[in-house]
Amino acid sequence: MNRLLFPPAVLFRAVDDLHAIADLARSLTRDGEGPLELRRALDDLSAVGAAARRVPDIEEKLVATEEGILGRVDRLEQHLDGLLVLAERLEGSLPGISQVLERVDGLNERIGTVLDQVERVDAHLLPLQRLGESLETLRESTAVLAATVEPLRGVAERLGRIADRLPGGANAAGLKRNR
Repeated sequence: MNRLLFPPAVLFRAVDDLHAIADLARSLTRDGEGPLELRRALDDLSAVGAAARRVPDIEEKLVATEEGILGRVDRLEQHLDGLLVLAERLEGSLPGISQVLERVDGLNERIGTVLDQVERVDAHLLPLQRLGESLETLRESTAVLAATVEPLRGVAERLGRIADRLPGGANAAGLKRNR
């Protein structure tokens, strides 16, 4: 680059910095401190320069972290807003909840009454069950009796006809009346 194109203030500043560096180098050698101290100072200066080169990366990471934190804070604010709305609804519905609880208490009383009635009915179920068993036994006995009597029906009809023909039988008496 052409030195004539630099602004004079920049050139003066550079010359002053070079002069300050030269003065520092002279003072280090005059005080009895040798090149070892200069190397340490340069190493420290190099470490500072390396740290300064990492500053933009650190700044980018900090910005990204800050954006992440701000995003989380925004989501938390949204959740808190939702919780506040829910809390307001709950607060508004508390009188309704007390009414529901009163109705539940009433239902508990009714359920107790129904359970008492069920216990009374349950006490009568055993005798009814025994009666049902007896009726079942009676039905089976009746079926056996019907099966036993069925073959005798024909015999009974014939005997009835014979009895009607006998003197003093139903048909004999009916014939006498008609004459």
